[in-house]
Amino acid sequence: MAIHLRPGDIIFTRARQWSATRRAISLATGRGDIVHAAIAEGRGLNVFESVRGGLRRKLLSLSDDYIVYRHKDGPARRLIRYVAEGHTAVAYSSGGAYGKYSVPKLALAVGQKGRGGERRQWGARRAQSFYCSNFVARVLMAAQQSADRKIYWNYLHTHVSPAGLERFLAQDPMWEKVSG
Repeated sequence: MAIHLRPGDIIFTRARQWSATRRAISLATGRGDIVHAAIAEGRGLNVFESVRGGLRRKLLSLSDDYIVYRHKDGPARRLIRYVAEGHTAVAYSSGGAYGKYSVPKLALAVGQKGRGGERRQWGARRAQSFYCSNFVARVLMAAQQSADRKIYWNYLHTHVSPAGLERFLAQDPMWEKVSG
């Protein structure tokens, strides 16, 4: 599948290869195929994501299939990309103290079938760790807080599974599905 990414696109991974973590997310959320979320950098297939190694920038694997959502407002997309890049830069410069992967937060979101909850995200302790779709939702929320435009309508749901986040974007009129 050819994939053309713009800065700030939201990418959902549909697994072709299954790990134990991907299988658990798939079974618990009721959406058998969506197992990961990331944000496009806008240069080739590079994305910002939260994985077990922490926040990082990496190249998408061609062994998976993707669903891509794009915000309809260009400046909003660029702001999403800059916020994601900023968090990733802080993670790199902190030597791993910031941006750690949070299995407990993922378990909470998956256990709620991805419906989300918990609005307070930016306190000193809460902002230290992420999981994939939580990172994406928190970047969207932070971008909206620093802009005068609507970016993410469901700001109460930052503890959300990848499948839950995909459902939110599918319902939001400011986002369009451009691939997958």
